[in-house]
Amino acid sequence: AFILPSGSNLSNNTGFANVLNAELSFMDKLALTLEGAYMGISFNGKVYDERLGLPPQNSPGDDYVFRHFETDEGYKTIFQLSAGMRYWFRANHKLSPYLGFAYAAQWHPEFELKLEYYNPLSDQDKEVSMEVPSMSRPVSFLEMNAGLRYRFKRQLYWQSGASYQFKIDPNQPGIPRFWGIKTAVLYEF
Repeated sequence: AFILPSGSNLSNNTGFANVLNAELSFMDKLALTLEGAYMGISFNGKVYDERLGLPPQNSPGDDYVFRHFETDEGYKTIFQLSAGMRYWFRANHKLSPYLGFAYAAQWHPEFELKLEYYNPLSDQDKEVSMEVPSMSRPVSFLEMNAGLRYRFKRQLYWQSGASYQFKIDPNQPGIPRFWGIKTAVLYEF
């Protein structure tokens, strides 16, 4: 899956997700969805915003001006579990569109953040790496998703769709939104 973290003070956002999912049908058109995901995201920004789940920054000195921050050494890891419902519009057809929603909980382990400062008096840049500690509580999201499922064998499906996640509590620290595209191969038991 391809994901994009989104926030007003973030730029150059990229990400991926490896997802294991299951669907349990109640009726032909309605299913419970369960997903577990390992995600990696990369981002940077010019405005240091503690609402993103970042600790207070420590400037290397009074003469230094903050320039920007970015994830250091690759991606920031996120673990996510979600549960929701999915409605299939044409469940018994070869091609079936769906709409769904889910509750998702994200756990954010510690990661490295690189900050860059500029000293106008000496005309020098200075990079500082800091360890961002893991969040003490999971971040809660509501997810909306839509897509298509194509049956190419009796019990084998290809599924692709788009998703949008937003924090349930906007005051909870963390990245406020995620956009994603997921593609999966499903086997029906």
